[in-house]
Amino acid sequence: MKKQFLTIALTMTFGIFSMSLMAQEHDHSKMSMDHEMLKAPSHKVDVNFQKQLNTVFQSSLKLNESFMTEDIATVKKAAMDVRDQIGKVDMMLLKGQAHMDWMNYLKTMNGGLDQIIEAASINHQRTAFSQYNKGLYQSIKVFKIGETAYYQYCPMANNNKGAFWLSDSEQIKNPYMGAKMPKCGSVKETLK
Repeated sequence: MKKQFLTIALTMTFGIFSMSLMAQEHDHSKMSMDHEMLKAPSHKVDVNFQKQLNTVFQSSLKLNESFMTEDIATVKKAAMDVRDQIGKVDMMLLKGQAHMDWMNYLKTMNGGLDQIIEAASINHQRTAFSQYNKGLYQSIKVFKIGETAYYQYCPMANNNKGAFWLSDSEQIKNPYMGAKMPKCGSVKETLK
């Protein structure tokens, strides 16, 4: 009897401990997502740089729309247009740490765009799109674009891994879910 009681007590203790760890892991991932949103520095930069970055943002909005078509070729063309706009950004307008930060964000954006262009499926393009958006978000948060942008999130995107994108509207038009669930998601941060 004592053995059974001890076994039951240990099993319950282990179960409660396991559930507690799972809850902490869940909360921890949410905290790191929020932490990522807050950790970007802010740089005061030339207004011309902000205008050029805004042009990249405007081009990115067309990339968002292209994902709604579910057409690989349309998405590739839109990604190439964004890459062309990024190429027109004059990084010499940035000095010191601002220049170094831009180089990091640029690497992330271009890496995502290259993968979108090379991808053979819309799902692979969407996965790469989340990488691109990380760099774009960091750029807009740090350098500003002279207008409001909305950082939006869908927990179901990329096979329930979740993904972010940027929009010029609070209204959700989810590029990851396309026509299946275009309103799935929410605004996580407003960038002004």
